[in-house]
Amino acid sequence: MILLSIIGHEFDINKHGVDFMRFENLEELFLQNNGMYTSLLPEEIGRLKTLTKLYVLNYSYREFPEWVLNLKNLKSLMIRGNDIIKIPDQIGQLVQLEKLRIENCELVDLPDSVSNLVNLRKLSLSDNFKLTKLNISSLPKRLKVLNLSATGITNESLNEIKTKFPRFQLNKFVE
Repeated sequence: MILLSIIGHEFDINKHGVDFMRFENLEELFLQNNGMYTSLLPEEIGRLKTLTKLYVLNYSYREFPEWVLNLKNLKSLMIRGNDIIKIPDQIGQLVQLEKLRIENCELVDLPDSVSNLVNLRKLSLSDNFKLTKLNISSLPKRLKVLNLSATGITNESLNEIKTKFPRFQLNKFVE
């Protein structure tokens, strides 16, 4: 496995956008901003076709980064600590996803196209305090774990989820 991890302020990733193409066999990319940079990540990352795991933590995204949708081989995606309100409908095209974590953002809902993620087993929407509703018919049939800790999801909605998916591992509260 080829892994690249970039954390903190020592490396200005935007100065090296096209350089990412040198990592043509990169499988896992971990990117964490410590708050020193307010810029976004280079779109060239979306051309890393062998990427199977992507972690984007604490960047200044207000909208879902569209370049992520080009990464058709992703099996694990975590976007955490951004101000993203909406996930685009095109997320349903990432059919290889097995694990999706959109956490500590500003999400208010989940697109129905998530139901197209036929391989999705784990979905975490924790720390999205503005998330108050969830269309349970949009949840993938093979989903095993759903983390809704620190969200505004009501007990009524939770009961609906438990009824429809009795075998779920459902986390609502921080453990």
